[in-house]
Amino acid sequence: MATCSTSPIEARPRIQPQQPPEGSLVEVADGIFWARMPLPFALDHVNVWLLRDGEGFTLIDTGMADARTRGLWERIFAEQLGGLPITRLICTHHHPDHMGLSSWFHARFGVRMTTTIGEWTHGRLGWLESGEDFLAHASDHFVRFGLRDEPLRLAIAEGNNYRKYIDPIPLDFVRIGDGDRLSIGGREWRVLTFSGHSPEHVCLWCPEADVLIAGDQVLPRISPTIGVWSNEPEANPLGGFFASLDRLMTLSDAALVLPSHGLPFTGLRQRCEALKAHHDERLKHTLDSCGDPSSGADVMERLFPRTLSGHDLLFAVAETLSHLNYLIAEGCIEYSACEKQNIKYKAK
Repeated sequence: MATCSTSPIEARPRIQPQQPPEGSLVEVADGIFWARMPLPFALDHVNVWLLRDGEGFTLIDTGMADARTRGLWERIFAEQLGGLPITRLICTHHHPDHMGLSSWFHARFGVRMTTTIGEWTHGRLGWLESGEDFLAHASDHFVRFGLRDEPLRLAIAEGNNYRKYIDPIPLDFVRIGDGDRLSIGGREWRVLTFSGHSPEHVCLWCPEADVLIAGDQVLPRISPTIGVWSNEPEANPLGGFFASLDRLMTLSDAALVLPSHGLPFTGLRQRCEALKAHHDERLKHTLDSCGDPSSGADVMERLFPRTLSGHDLLFAVAETLSHLNYLIAEGCIEYSACEKQNIKYKAK
């Protein structure tokens, strides 16, 4: 899932189709079809892609596990696919709007989910986390961050937010990795994997068609969530995201980019530069917020100066930590106090 923080320069759409009505498909390139599934958040949709592939379709991502999304898929199966089945399922990453119905598709069509080992592992572990130890660990994480009173209560009440929107992650899968080549619809698609938004996010690049299926790695109007979570509190995902953007900028700038949210667009390099500029600006605000020793919660209030719901609060904590951890890795700030219940950050 992605944040709603906009970036300085929005990407330019290459095509101007009407977005697909619910339960319908729009062809965006030869043999590549676009469907849009609803989400119950401010970001209210996820794009999924169907590629004609022999006597069936390869599907990229599933949508969230809820009755409305399943009903829309049943309408597409009945009215849009000409009686052809889903013969392969590729999930770009483990978030619920991308992998949520992987078990359902396996049961419906007998297709094993194809993804990276990093995404399957995170999804499977995320599904299994439900015990008191998880809640206690999450509570400690939020307290160290500096949450108190009502914000702390809201964050803890969210529990394992991941499990709310996803079916059980399958026990087996088909592994792909960076550099693999897949034949889909008579074309070669290259598997590119990136970090930042998720641990081993899949993008699919077809030089012949000049098309990049980008998932959440690069979006046309907003930045994907770049977050630090309680299971890896010292991670530096923003460093990985910057490196991923540099690598994406080596692809064709004329490519049609098919993102998981928003409209298809071109101008990949400009968009990557805009995302880097957006996070550079957030890093400056973060550093400015550490002039005096400050808790993570103090910094978050300056980066997100609005009332946050429990769901939004989780992502604001994660985003704030990613920028703090990046600045620590770059030697710009340091821990002022590291007691278990009182972590503070101070500019050097």
